[in-house]
Amino acid sequence: MHRVRVIDCLLAEVHGASVDFADSIWRGSQMTGGRLGAMTLAGATWTGIRLRGIKLGFVNLAGARLEDVVFEECEFGSLDARAAQLRSVAFVDCAVQELNVAEATLSKVDLSGARLRSLVGVENLRGAIVSHQQLLDLAPLLAAQLGLDVRPD
Repeated sequence: MHRVRVIDCLLAEVHGASVDFADSIWRGSQMTGGRLGAMTLAGATWTGIRLRGIKLGFVNLAGARLEDVVFEECEFGSLDARAAQLRSVAFVDCAVQELNVAEATLSKVDLSGARLRSLVGVENLRGAIVSHQQLLDLAPLLAAQLGLDVRPD
């Protein structure tokens, strides 16, 4: 599926060990249900896409461009968005074990609906929206990035 064009499509209950959508173009489409062990979207362009209720082991978005994308009720093992450009992307009731945003550019990326377990590239969170609780959870990472030595009272 390398370099495939997906326009105005509904993909339902997709199951597989690994899917390669590198350098693909997706517009106005939806993917619902299913489970993928690995999904490669390196260099892909997504506009107006919605994923709902999908379990994804590893997602490679390195260098991808996403705009107006919604992930709803999705579970991610690892979400690698290194050097990606994410604009108006929302995570609604999602679980993300590991999120990597190193060298990524974020604009209006709503992470407030995501349960984040691990984050790489905290210095690239400019443009993200987080909840109050997430900010508290991220505090040790932010302090370490700034070189702060936080000591107990």
